[in-house]
Amino acid sequence: MNNNDSLWYKNLVKSPLTPPDYIFPIVWTILYIMIIISGYNYIKNNPTDTYGIRIFITQLFFNIIWSYLFFTVKNPKLALVDLILLWSTLLITINHFYIKDRFSADMLIPYFVWVSFAGYLNLYIVVNN
Repeated sequence: MNNNDSLWYKNLVKSPLTPPDYIFPIVWTILYIMIIISGYNYIKNNPTDTYGIRIFITQLFFNIIWSYLFFTVKNPKLALVDLILLWSTLLITINHFYIKDRFSADMLIPYFVWVSFAGYLNLYIVVNN
């Protein structure tokens, strides 16, 4: 984040439950490791399940573009729409993985919880700014 992005974000009205800034890279590092393990394990064990692989990649796409929409475009409303799509495709991914590979599904549960919390934080910003 450059100084303008940082100043823009700093000036937003945020939820009292918003964690300190240093928490985000720690949490996301752990979650990305779990996402990689989940995806690798699922693809290794189910290489012909193109639906499962496509929905996994789709939720990753929504994950990646959220930061761009929120911090670069500075559009929390559009980022919230993206986050709803991320939450939905992640739920579909977990449900699909659960049928064929419970370990891969379980590895995504903390990510799902964090995305749900992020949805609350994003919604709070949309409503209060």
